[in-house]
Parts: sequence; C-alpha cells; structure tokens
Amino acid sequence: SGRALGLRPSAWRSWIEGVADGGPLHVDAPVNASMATFFGLELRSGAVAFVLDASGSMRTRLDPLGTAAAPTTTGATRFDRAREELLSALGRAPEPVWFEVLLFESGVRRFADAPRRGTAEGIAELAAWLRTQEPEGGTDLGGALEALWP
Repeated sequence: SGRALGLRPSAWRSWIEGVADGGPLHVDAPVNASMATFFGLELRSGAVAFVLDASGSMRTRLDPLGTAAAPTTTGATRFDRAREELLSALGRAPEPVWFEVLLFESGVRRFADAPRRGTAEGIAELAAWLRTQEPEGGTDLGGALEALWP
C-alpha cells in the first residue's frame, strides 16, 4: 500500500474498505530505482514475508504484455509472473534480507520452517522449490496469514 498502517487490524481493514470504495491501492510515490521492488512496492526492511496466491486462478496465462486482460493458451501464467517478481526482488536487495514465503490456495504451503537469509544459496533453494509448486485449489488467504502470525 505504501502506507504505514502498522500492526493494527483496524487500520488495514479501513484501508481495504477504502480501496473497495474506489480509493487508491497504494500511495503514488516515485519508486527508488536502486531499491528492490515486488510488483512496484519497495522492500524497505531487512525482513520480509511474501504471501503468494497459488490458487487455481493463478494458472491463467498472460498475454505478451503481461496482463490477463486477454488471456491466451500459451505463455507465462499469473503464478509464473509472481514467482519471477519474488526471485527478482530478493536478488536485487542491496543486502541479503531475511525472508519467508507462503503460498495459499485451499491450504497453505510454506517454503521453510523458519525465515531464510536471501543469500545466493538461499535464493537458489527458493527458486528450486518454487519450480516444484503449481497453482491449484481455492483461495484461503486467511489461512496463510494465520500460519504467518499464529
């Protein structure tokens, strides 16, 4: 969102309701080209959790411009795009960050039992694991958030 919403659920709920009512998804601030980004959001912390949608809808193939506006039967999927963004963000971080990765669908899949360091080795292990993951099932974001913050 680009906003400092903190850990209070009420602040996040208010932001989500505002977006649902037509408010901006994120603050239109310039992105620092030297910062690692994930879909345009700067990674501004030494520790980050990535919670990625791995539901069946993420099998949708994207057109050559990377949008699902005109899905095709060939090319990268939404999940492929998310996977690329994740690995790119970790690889561009100025210093290795601590990271966690959870995939959600009808259930939750976790990359590791504890946060990992974003070293070349850690990113390579994540890339190998992500290559084995395929989108399937429903969409249970709540389960992933509960797994992240029990």
